[in-house]
Amino acid sequence: MDYQEVTDELFRWRDRLYRTRQGIDVIRAIEERIEVESGRVIRETLYFILAQEHEAQDNDAAAEAIHLRRVPARGGNKGGH
Repeated sequence: MDYQEVTDELFRWRDRLYRTRQGIDVIRAIEERIEVESGRVIRETLYFILAQEHEAQDNDAAAEAIHLRRVPARGGNKGGH
């Protein structure tokens, strides 16, 4: 699957969640899926979906924390020394 197909499938998955879950249960389901996925594109898309869901539930602080987590570090000491 290419990038667009992966992201489209994840958004369809999210839409299916809305049929059976609501509120914090949607957030938990997204978090659980993040834990089991290993692909970068999948995980980053799920984090984006998670941030959107926090925003939809008026939890802007949680959404902002997720967005900040997704911003790659610039420069700095990559080796830790």
